[in-house]
Amino acid sequence: MKVPVHGIPRIPGIVCLAALAALGGCGDSAPGDEVVARAAGYELSVDQTADLLARQAQLPDQADVVEAIAGLWIDYTLFAVAALEDSTFQHIDLLPLVRQEIEQELVARLRERVIQVDTAFTEEQLRQIYEEQAAGVELRARHILLSLDPGADAATADSVMEFAGGLRERILAGEDFAALAGEFSQDPGTAVQGGDLGSFRRGQMVPAFDSAAFALAPGEVSGPVRTGFGVHVLRVDERTQIPFEEARSQFEPQLKLGLVSQAEEAYLGRVLSRAEMEPVEGGAEIARQLAARPSQRLSRRAAGRELFRFEGGAYTASDFHRFLSEQGPPFRAQARNATDDQLTGLLGNLAQSKVLVNEAQQAGISLSDVEQDSLLMVARTRFTRAARDLELTSLTPAEGESTRDAVEAIVRRVMQRIVDGDENIPALGHLSFALREEYRADVFENSFTAVTQRTSEFRVIRGRSQPIQPPDSPVVAPNAPPPGD
Repeated sequence: MKVPVHGIPRIPGIVCLAALAALGGCGDSAPGDEVVARAAGYELSVDQTADLLARQAQLPDQADVVEAIAGLWIDYTLFAVAALEDSTFQHIDLLPLVRQEIEQELVARLRERVIQVDTAFTEEQLRQIYEEQAAGVELRARHILLSLDPGADAATADSVMEFAGGLRERILAGEDFAALAGEFSQDPGTAVQGGDLGSFRRGQMVPAFDSAAFALAPGEVSGPVRTGFGVHVLRVDERTQIPFEEARSQFEPQLKLGLVSQAEEAYLGRVLSRAEMEPVEGGAEIARQLAARPSQRLSRRAAGRELFRFEGGAYTASDFHRFLSEQGPPFRAQARNATDDQLTGLLGNLAQSKVLVNEAQQAGISLSDVEQDSLLMVARTRFTRAARDLELTSLTPAEGESTRDAVEAIVRRVMQRIVDGDENIPALGHLSFALREEYRADVFENSFTAVTQRTSEFRVIRGRSQPIQPPDSPVVAPNAPPPGD
């Protein structure tokens, strides 16, 4: 009886699509297919990636896992490089990182300005609304369900409705409801209980059933009620209501919140109607390609590609690219395996947010420079703390070790901790997008197969329970003594 809500289904695996010419292909070339990723001049090799995968037997050696490892390696390599250049991150444009917070604040201020709802009620008005809405009412009811396909033809529907009406007449004539439910109801969960649905409150059942049930007094039997599940005959056995005095403290704020929500929905409806939103043909495919290649750099032309249009603007490939940077690998995997309809729905929701931001800006709503600087300061403080936690601000090369060697060693340790499930690694979140805008970074998908093959070889040769140490990339555990001690 509860109505399920479905989002983008999670489908395992990775799809590497040939990108549109405007988006620049499905991966750059890599020498000898032995490089998995590059970032600011550093490289992640096939052997290093396979070593990370082989550390944990439960990690599947498949392409989407390789992609996730490569993406994380890029993030923390660029973070290390940026922190060494300036541990306060003054040289990084962090405005894109706080753009989402700025936009949320703009929409919140727009809401405060345009949503004007009278929520002042007298005691008597509150009591009257409480009674009219049957707030706090709980029913105990039984039903008989006769299955009927939503797409059934009129003759079939009429036949089932007529049979349901006959059952109601038999109940009114004195036959036992529970016995008839046990004999005829096609709801296996309640038929054996004489149709007993237990107790429920308004809004817990589908609308047609809910309306019919709450219109009945105890002992009354409904006429045939059609829902998406079929045709019901129902009887209310008990009806109880919490006294107004006991429910008032919860009912009043819920009532006011509901009125504000209704006003917001009405306002949003008017705004979206004026915006005349429409999806752009091919937009879902471009979104899918961006999800498959989240680390790619977009040309100016590609960044401006429209995915969803509205009056006075559009939601572009650049907007979606930024949105993807704020999501984790699982979401990106879902997006690239989603249907066109699912992606179009997602793009429509994102475009609605942009419409509201535009609406706020056109209304003259903005954040002051001081407010923006405050958000930027919070962001910089957060990343400075993360750099300190990862020991980047105190990184000192060991004797005979170059700064480059030290960076590679610390990133390697961070990646080992991530693969081993260490939850104390600070997440970079939105910073990864800003870092990739500042520095060059590439993922080479043509090396993924080599990684999965090498991982299998490592696990077979060295054993699944032992960390693998390829000869060209020694792995040193954090705080371990140097070799030879």
